[in-house]
Amino acid sequence: MSVEATNVFLTGATGVVGTEVLRRLIERPETSVTALVRNSASGQQAEERVKSLLKSLGYRDVEVFNRVRPVTGDITKHDLGLDPSTLTEIKSTCTHFVHCAGKVKLSQSIEEARRHSVTPAKSVIELASASDRLQKVEFVSTIGVAGKLEGDVPEQRLGGVNEYHNTYEQSKAEAEVHCFNAIDNGLPMSIHRPSMVVGDASTGQVSQYQVFYHLCDFLSGRRTCGILPRFGTQMVDIVPVNYVADCIVDSLSTPASVGKIFHLCNGPSPDLEMEKLRNTVQRIYGEFDIDCIDRLRLPKWVLLTAAWLGKNLGPKHIRGSARALPHLLAYLGRNQVFRSNETQRWMESRGIRRPDPVDYVDRIIRRYIQDSQAPTRKEAKIASSVESHVKHATGGASATAPASEEMVTST
Repeated sequence: MSVEATNVFLTGATGVVGTEVLRRLIERPETSVTALVRNSASGQQAEERVKSLLKSLGYRDVEVFNRVRPVTGDITKHDLGLDPSTLTEIKSTCTHFVHCAGKVKLSQSIEEARRHSVTPAKSVIELASASDRLQKVEFVSTIGVAGKLEGDVPEQRLGGVNEYHNTYEQSKAEAEVHCFNAIDNGLPMSIHRPSMVVGDASTGQVSQYQVFYHLCDFLSGRRTCGILPRFGTQMVDIVPVNYVADCIVDSLSTPASVGKIFHLCNGPSPDLEMEKLRNTVQRIYGEFDIDCIDRLRLPKWVLLTAAWLGKNLGPKHIRGSARALPHLLAYLGRNQVFRSNETQRWMESRGIRRPDPVDYVDRIIRRYIQDSQAPTRKEAKIASSVESHVKHATGGASATAPASEEMVTST
């Protein structure tokens, strides 16, 4: 029998997965949430960040605001940067723990990656272990813990992985070791390994555009002057954020999932071959009059050399793309298949079906372009001011200028 969550401690509430987890927890009237949030770099306090987040999710009810309590912290610090009184209160009140926070940055140093993966994993484990009312812990890892392991990647603890594509993968794998030790010592925890998380399968909406969307820009050829690698039958693995959040929240209230490892991914699919995805990107970008370039296909090593030259010797406007290119190329040519059969059977028995990518790929790419072309708040404010002056000068007539080429082509 499932146990209903009553007080959930949530990290990463403002992130891609955490936002959707929070949305689902709010929909449970009996559930309250203690959300760990850091103050923003712009100076916005944690409480204001959470209020803004709830409003962006469509919540205006005071009752909802009262059920979501923000606490200020920092996942890179011991005890998540929480003060002693807050720690004591969490230990005495929280029944469930969901750790979604992290830093999906492929180029960070190993020290920085460990601060964002290993340090918070240890802190969450210690905090949950000390909870007086603990029922369940959900830990969000990544399918990338398989590193450069070739062949089938099973839904189990992975041994023998000695090489990784980047420090993010390595630090997450190290964090999993601490989780498995905690599970062996009796901590009621489940592990979730998502692949590239993309927008909601029904709406395309996502709070932040991450790796997959950078890959789409890369496949458009616009960042490499039309020079692309030879893809062969290489596939990409993506998973919609609504499926990820549904699985996590369901597992949270299911004691039978303790100790399980869930692969929240698509697995092998011919619809996600890189060449087919490139064709899809070209078609959808074309709908928005964004020119894609496909001039030349070269071996991966040639592109890596070009990326090094661009990063170190190129003009400023290409250095960012040049720095990112090796991390994208690192995934090409690998012989790796993420298995998810057991996860799918388990989730389907719980009424959760994984969406088919053929039904949502177009939608998520289209939403990305629409959001990327939408004016920022600053631009909208300027446009409103300009229009107001135009109306005043013309006696109330409205003038609408065509979008600049920069706005049309910027993604």
